[in-house]
Amino acid sequence: MVRFDDGRPFHPLGLKDGRCEAGHPCRDGFNTGDFTADANGFTTDWRVRGTTKDQHILTHHRRG
Repeated sequence: MVRFDDGRPFHPLGLKDGRCEAGHPCRDGFNTGDFTADANGFTTDWRVRGTTKDQHILTHHRRG
């Protein structure tokens, strides 16, 4: 489980099978995340949608 700094739940994150999809309601919209992992790191792919938002955030995390 991924949590906000104050301890509230943000979204589940289970990468045992190498992939996880998550959703999170936001004040004025809904965010969806797709997470993939392999031996070299993981990728997060967020779609942020709402009345004042429309973003695509793609991040690659690699082991050092």
